[in-house]
Amino acid sequence: MQNDNAEMSDEVDTGLRVQHGLDTIYLSQLKRISLVMVVYYSFITVSHYYFLVAEIRLMMMGSSIVAMVASSVVFFLVRANKIPPAKSHMIFLPVALLGVMAVYSHVFLSGEQIQLTNGILLLFAFSFATLSPAAFSSIFVLCSGLYIAALLVVPGPQTIHFAFMFIAAAALTILCFVLRYRTLYNSERLLISNRSKAAKLVEASKRIQDNIKEVRASAAAADRANAAKDVFLANTTHELRTPLTGVLGMMDLLSDSNLDEDQRQAVEAAQFSAKTLLVVVNDLLDIAKLDAGKIELTSQAFSPSAVITNVAGLLRSKAESKSLTLSVVGAKSVTTSLVGDPVRIGQIVLNLLDNAIKFSSSGDIILALNVTAKPDDQGMASLHISVQDSGPGIAPEDQKKLFARFERLDTTASSKAEGAGLGLSISQGLADQMNGTVSVQSQLGEGSTFSFDVTLPVAGPSRKPVIAASAPVTDAPKGAGTGDTDASAVLQPRRILVAEDNVVNQLLIKKIATKYGWTLTIAGNGKEAVERVVNDGPYDVILMDIRMPVMDGVAATKAIKALAPEKASTPIIALTANTGDDSEAEYREHGVAAIVGKPIDAARLNAAIEQSLKPVGG
Repeated sequence: MQNDNAEMSDEVDTGLRVQHGLDTIYLSQLKRISLVMVVYYSFITVSHYYFLVAEIRLMMMGSSIVAMVASSVVFFLVRANKIPPAKSHMIFLPVALLGVMAVYSHVFLSGEQIQLTNGILLLFAFSFATLSPAAFSSIFVLCSGLYIAALLVVPGPQTIHFAFMFIAAAALTILCFVLRYRTLYNSERLLISNRSKAAKLVEASKRIQDNIKEVRASAAAADRANAAKDVFLANTTHELRTPLTGVLGMMDLLSDSNLDEDQRQAVEAAQFSAKTLLVVVNDLLDIAKLDAGKIELTSQAFSPSAVITNVAGLLRSKAESKSLTLSVVGAKSVTTSLVGDPVRIGQIVLNLLDNAIKFSSSGDIILALNVTAKPDDQGMASLHISVQDSGPGIAPEDQKKLFARFERLDTTASSKAEGAGLGLSISQGLADQMNGTVSVQSQLGEGSTFSFDVTLPVAGPSRKPVIAASAPVTDAPKGAGTGDTDASAVLQPRRILVAEDNVVNQLLIKKIATKYGWTLTIAGNGKEAVERVVNDGPYDVILMDIRMPVMDGVAATKAIKALAPEKASTPIIALTANTGDDSEAEYREHGVAAIVGKPIDAARLNAAIEQSLKPVGG
């Protein structure tokens, strides 16, 4: 109903605008029409003076002069813009009536039928001299009545002839007016419609431009928000990793000391909780990197068999602690080396296998590997890794939620499944970057099978596979051991400068130094570290925290590298919670020899120090 009313209102408005347009057109024509009538009646007046008989001459000249004067008045009023468009039709009527009076006065006074030809001409003239259907109809009826009256009153031999002439003239007059009126009406309606459409297009264009500005502003705000998010996550990750360095490091040192059974269980429980927190921190960082497109995949030859064997080794003890049988199928039969990112592939498998163990309470876990050459794509092979569990299975409607972020199928307070629900989302994101897929097949009560499929190049004979590893040890799921025991560590006296502002981490490195026989000098910030090198250097190695007050690690590294050669050549090892590929590239660009991520593992730190002290090419 509202739409009908709106359409009716629009139609009425359009009709009024069209009529106003016609009035304006007619007003512009009326000046020329009145001028033509002035000239016409001027000639007619002269003609009456010379050719009419004396009895009717003065009367006919008077009527012509009155019509000429009326036409002149209309001409000057129109020229002076004194007539509004809506009144233009009315102002013409007196002139038209005077013209009718002049024509038919001549007919009746002269008694000559031949003068009816002027009545025929008058009808044609009015079809072009007005644009008002009402005015035309009124004048047409008046002229028709006078014409018929003249046929009846004025006798003559041509009465029948003039009667037929009237019929033809009347039809042609109506046709001319209707065609002229409709043509101008439709033209004006089309013009108004086009103007309306143009106005709507301009308005739509303006709205689009405004929307574009809003979208650009929103995009800029989103970019700023993303940039702020990246900075926030980097800062938050650093702030979380820094205390975790002290927590995990101290607990590792404590676990190597003489503890009774109760104390050892307490330490292991604390380690378990700290590693759980570290997994969540690393997952959040990976999600942020995936969103920002900052995860760069490496391309190196690797052994798929070694990858899944290492991953299974990391989680075997966790499976055994739940009385689960973990089997690796296909690893021994696959000897093909592929080209890809073994660390990220290992991370995907680690997430899938950890979930399988997490959600299975009994039975078997099967980790299967299959590599198949693609005959239609020479030099490429399909890598298929599947993890089959003996868990409760997943309902079809829940399978759609599996790869959503922060999504856990059991969200009740009694759920025993730990984690933030990011593992599968990260795995899918990594698979997407490799142009691969992660999929699931499951039925309730029959367990689940998660699969990772990707097509990779086959490594040529000249490319020696790297020693494949799974995801970094600090990224391993909780309950997985580090595998980095260093019981046979050899004491190597080293003079080491440590630039670290965190007191707990200073204490941790001191404890590690005692284990390996290092001599430490502690600097609380980068500026102090540079001063130590200038005054007390050179040192064997410098351990440089990246984020410090006064002067950060990057600025301190650049300052040290600008010193004299014997001091500038000291190997600098970065200690940082920011271990992304872009950050590591920046640190190495400024002269860092090695990077050790936080939380700090004693064995890895010692290995990095010894590697940095090896002669070039040694």
